[in-house]
Amino acid sequence: MPYPQLDPAKIRVRPLAERKSKSAIADILIDPEQPPKPAPQLQPLLAGLPPPEKIVLHYLNGKVEVELFLGHAFFENGEALRRAETTLAERLKMHTTVRSISLNCMIAPN
Repeated sequence: MPYPQLDPAKIRVRPLAERKSKSAIADILIDPEQPPKPAPQLQPLLAGLPPPEKIVLHYLNGKVEVELFLGHAFFENGEALRRAETTLAERLKMHTTVRSISLNCMIAPN
């Protein structure tokens, strides 16, 4: 099946200086000296956890898989870790976008 033909007469072009941006730099600027902030959509899921040192998101087949890197001290407290695992598992059952969350500890960051 052939592709529909593009009509060059229907293409509208404007100089960049005349275009309005859909985002402001202040909205997307990230300070590398500050710890990462979870996306607002993740905050209800991650409530009660210490601030992550690093967050990695993977988008696969319409779902998000989250890798959280937390401080070593969090993993030294076995009870806190078990509570976090149980709480996250319960919260994920009702979440429509996030498929999984893995809790990781950085021993020696490179």
